[in-house]
Amino acid sequence: MRISEFVHLNKRRGKREGIEKVIVEVRRAIKGVVWPPQNDKFIINADVNKNKNKSTPLGKKGIVLNGVKPIKSRFTEQLSVFPGWHFEDAMKAGEESRRVSVFDARKQLPGLGTFGLEWETGNISSSHRSLNRIVLSCLRGESCGGILILPDRKLYSLLTDRVGNFDELKMYFPVWEAHNANMELIVVAVGYDAVSSKVPYIPRGEDGNAFRGREK
Repeated sequence: MRISEFVHLNKRRGKREGIEKVIVEVRRAIKGVVWPPQNDKFIINADVNKNKNKSTPLGKKGIVLNGVKPIKSRFTEQLSVFPGWHFEDAMKAGEESRRVSVFDARKQLPGLGTFGLEWETGNISSSHRSLNRIVLSCLRGESCGGILILPDRKLYSLLTDRVGNFDELKMYFPVWEAHNANMELIVVAVGYDAVSSKVPYIPRGEDGNAFRGREK
């Protein structure tokens, strides 16, 4: 998978050694996301009007589209190779019962605190909530920063309905850039390496097994 945009909305002042290591790990994990399985690149089926049948995911205007959760699952598998990552975990903020600091992944950085990561599989409203969740966690002193990963516009057009995407979100970047809190806040746009009508569509799925695909 290709990284098409890597934007620092805020950059933590002072010690950042652990954050730089996290960034390297996230970059490597993204590049390790491939399709079809056992491939060395992320190639997606862009023939949205072909093979309309009951076994094929349908989405925007009833045309064929690719699933999103299996892509996230593959990224999680790649990131788990690096030590210290915890997935879909909740951090407890004293007696606070509202689970604000719930991230898709998090890592404890020595001397800095927790760093959160979100991989977007929801709509654009979910993308706003993900960034706000990271910021609020930092303002509470629970985290030192976080990363939101979401598709670029080209990839978005081949995925299921109304998935959050970088181009829709970027007009609001000045809102998060205006924060003066000492935190690391990063937004990453990811895209495909190539398109082909010969590869299977990415199925909708809840777990890593779904990413193994099925023939259409």
